[in-house]
Amino acid sequence: MTSKIRERIGKVSLVFISIVIGVLIVELTVKMFNIGVNININWESHPILGWSQTPNGQYDYEPIAGTKVHVEFNSQGFRDVEHPVEKPPGVKRIVLIGDSFSESAQVNMADTFYRQLENFLNVSGQEKWEIINLGVGDFGTAQQWLALTEIGLKYSPDLVLHQIFPLNDICNNSIDLYGLCSSKNDLYRPYFVESGGKLQLTTKQPVRNFLRHHLVSYG
Repeated sequence: MTSKIRERIGKVSLVFISIVIGVLIVELTVKMFNIGVNININWESHPILGWSQTPNGQYDYEPIAGTKVHVEFNSQGFRDVEHPVEKPPGVKRIVLIGDSFSESAQVNMADTFYRQLENFLNVSGQEKWEIINLGVGDFGTAQQWLALTEIGLKYSPDLVLHQIFPLNDICNNSIDLYGLCSSKNDLYRPYFVESGGKLQLTTKQPVRNFLRHHLVSYG
């Protein structure tokens, strides 16, 4: 090995080591000072769903000038109260999957359609109904399905209520229509694609998604 080759290898190694050290410094700084790098003001990366609301997060929202709504999320990052996984005796459960219409950040919790529906179902007092909301803003049908199968079914629902918004759900579900809805979240959205007669889960840019899920400093 000539001296020039050794010199080049040494320079390349030095650059690589410097990059690794730089990434580690940024990661440690972000974690030490709790600097959030989220898709949106209260959203964070989710390894299965693409993103979710920040668990136990909260913020004040002003959908109309002069009208404030205090929005809170449970420990799983959904706009709902806490629900035990084991269904209480005599209780019937509905799992709601959807997008921002189900999240309903524009109104107070008591005014959401799912809480009003729950109150209506319980008005007779003869049956006890419980609605578990898994809706998150900008979710496509694939994400809603994943929320149901990975989380919702654990609550043993008697019924599943699927809220659909036709205006963007079609393009949100097709990797070929990526970007058509002009959503910055499309890059991180999980998609189902047909492969060999089966549906396979994928993302638009797997490498960037891997970095996003494993490096808190990567936005």
